[in-house]
Amino acid sequence: MGKLILVGMIGIFLIIISSIVYAEFWTCFEKGEKIDFCNPKIPDRTCSSNYGCKYCMKSYNETANCYSSGNWNVCLGIPQECSDNGNPGIDEEPPELTINSPVNNNIYSRRNVLMDLESNEEADIFYKDNNEDRENWKRICQNCLEYNNSRSFEEGENNITIKARDVVGNEAFFDVFFFIDSKEPKIKKTEPRRGFFGSIFYIEFQEENPSELFVNYGNNIVGFRNAQVDIEKDCQLIKGRSGKYGCNFDVDVEDYDGQKIEYWFNITDIAGNIDESKHITLDVDTSSPVINNPTDFYTINGRYVYFSINITEENFDSVDYIDLSDSRPRWRRLCSRLSNGFCEKKKNFRDGNHVVDIQVTDKAGNSISKRIEFEVV
Repeated sequence: MGKLILVGMIGIFLIIISSIVYAEFWTCFEKGEKIDFCNPKIPDRTCSSNYGCKYCMKSYNETANCYSSGNWNVCLGIPQECSDNGNPGIDEEPPELTINSPVNNNIYSRRNVLMDLESNEEADIFYKDNNEDRENWKRICQNCLEYNNSRSFEEGENNITIKARDVVGNEAFFDVFFFIDSKEPKIKKTEPRRGFFGSIFYIEFQEENPSELFVNYGNNIVGFRNAQVDIEKDCQLIKGRSGKYGCNFDVDVEDYDGQKIEYWFNITDIAGNIDESKHITLDVDTSSPVINNPTDFYTINGRYVYFSINITEENFDSVDYIDLSDSRPRWRRLCSRLSNGFCEKKKNFRDGNHVVDIQVTDKAGNSISKRIEFEVV
C-alpha cells in the first residue's frame, strides 16, 4: 500500500515538471545576424563568431521585432536547446556613433582634447587627421560601445574623420572640425614707460590668434576707464616675427591733464587665454606748446636767419625745423632747451627761396607747427 502511494506521488511530480513553461529561453544566431533589444538602454548586438552565437532571452516582441534580455542564471538551469523564437536579420546597418567630444567647430585651449564617443553597437573605432599628407587611420578602441579618453592634437585648425566599423564590417564616417590655441598671449612691451603722456599708446604682443585688446587707464580723482583697441585697424604684424604685433593708437585723456594716471593692457585670444601688462604711472600733459610771437620770431641778415621764438610750455622738449626746399629735406634740431622762455638760434641757409616748417614739441609728444617762407640773396 505504501509503495503504491509513493509511486503515485512520483508520477504526479514528473507530470508537473514536464508542464513547466520557462520564461527564459535560448536563441541562436548565425554570424552577421543582428539582435535587436527592446530596451533602448541595451545596445544591439551582431554575432561575429564563425561558429554562431547563443544568447539567453526572456521574451520576443513580434510586433517590434526585438528581444528582451534574459537572466543567465535562470538560463543555465533550463534545457540548452535553441528556441525558434524571433526572426533575426542580417546586420546591414553601420554603427550609429554619438560624438560628445570634440565638439564640431569648438575652440580648445589645450592640445589634449577629450574624445567622448558612444556607439549603438559593438564597433572598432578609428580616426585620421585630414591635414596629414597621407591617410593614416589610428585605432581608438576595439569592440567597444563607448570611449572616453584624451588625445593630443596639433595647434591650430584640426580636421579629423572618425570611422566606426561593426563586427561584420559595416562602416560609418563622421567629420569633425575644431581649433586649438594652447599658447597664451604675451605682452612684450608697452609705451610710454615713464615721463609724460599726451594721448598715444604703443603695445607689442605675441599672439597668433588675438581676439580682444583693451587699455585700462585713469586715477581715483576722475575715475578709471578702458578702451578697446581695433586690432585689425591699429595693429600690424612685425616683419619676420610670426604672431608678433605692434599697435599705435590714441585715447582721450583731456580731463586728466595735469594729473597722474595709471595704465595697463589686457589681451585675450580666441581660446580665452589672457595676459595683463605691468601697471605704469605717468604724468598727463594734453596741452600743446604755445608760440607767443607766431608772426615775428625770425629775422634775415644775408645768408643767416636769426630765430627768437617765445614759447610757453612747462614740459618743453625741443624745437625742430625742416627746409622743404632742400633736395633731401630732413628734420634738424633748432633748440633742446629754452632760455627765459626763448629758443634763440642763428642758422645759415643757401641762396634762394625757402619753405621751412618749425615744430615745437613737449615731452608728452604734443606739438605745434608754423610754416615760414623767405628768400636768401
